[in-house]
Amino acid sequence: MNDLVAGTLSQVDVLGFCIPANEKIGPGDRYIASQLVAASNKPVVAIVTKADTVGNEQLTEQLLAVQALGEEVMSAERASRAQRATHRTKQGSSPKKARKNDAVPFAKGSGPAARRAAGTVQEEPLPVDGKGGWADIIPVSAVQDFQVDAVANLLASYTPTSPPLYPAGELTDEPEATLIAELVREAALEGAREELPHSIAVTVEEMEFRQGRPEHNPLLDVHVNLYVERDSQKAIIIGKGGSNLRKIGAKAREQIETMLGTRVYLGIHVKVAKEWQSDPRALNRLGF
Repeated sequence: MNDLVAGTLSQVDVLGFCIPANEKIGPGDRYIASQLVAASNKPVVAIVTKADTVGNEQLTEQLLAVQALGEEVMSAERASRAQRATHRTKQGSSPKKARKNDAVPFAKGSGPAARRAAGTVQEEPLPVDGKGGWADIIPVSAVQDFQVDAVANLLASYTPTSPPLYPAGELTDEPEATLIAELVREAALEGAREELPHSIAVTVEEMEFRQGRPEHNPLLDVHVNLYVERDSQKAIIIGKGGSNLRKIGAKAREQIETMLGTRVYLGIHVKVAKEWQSDPRALNRLGF
């Protein structure tokens, strides 16, 4: 578990350390703070939560206490790293086993801290701290929406700009048929989540542009099968005189047209696949 935590910390760009404004800093807080500083060279932002539960004076006291905590753990980590560096220099560059009394966070296993303890990798430099040992300190209250956006913006400021994940104009790598099936399913569930929370499956059977249409006004024919498990559920989906099915079709068609940027004819055929959720062959056929 420690290895998993250490590995996760090494993969992020910034860490947020949350401390409630209305609780005194305890041994557990010190332990977690020391682990965050020791396990990564990433900036750590101290976030003082529940700012609405205390007055200005108590909030100020907590902010100062958090700053002191940062200075404490950062100083301890600097000293620890300096000691390990001196020890490596004396021992040379050959790998060594970690001793039992080496106080190295996450030292068990094969994670970064364990390899540092064994002397097999060089430690990365500590992040530059702006306030105490923290990159920054900020109070927030989610209940009163106090500085929620500021926290998001602050964390984002420490992250690099990501390269495009998809080509221009594309928002997902899911096939269009999969997205269409999800839109139809969502439209069918609207207003029927209590009766049919997990009993609806949708498959796209056919998708093609209608022949003979003018180029400036194409029409995409989409035919889907909507599966339920019982006849009573089929009746709910269709509704009296087909009223509910028409609503489902209209809502789904509008969303599909917006997504694809073209006019759509949507045909929905409601079918019963008895107990399909417990039938492996049915699940495979329905794309699960």
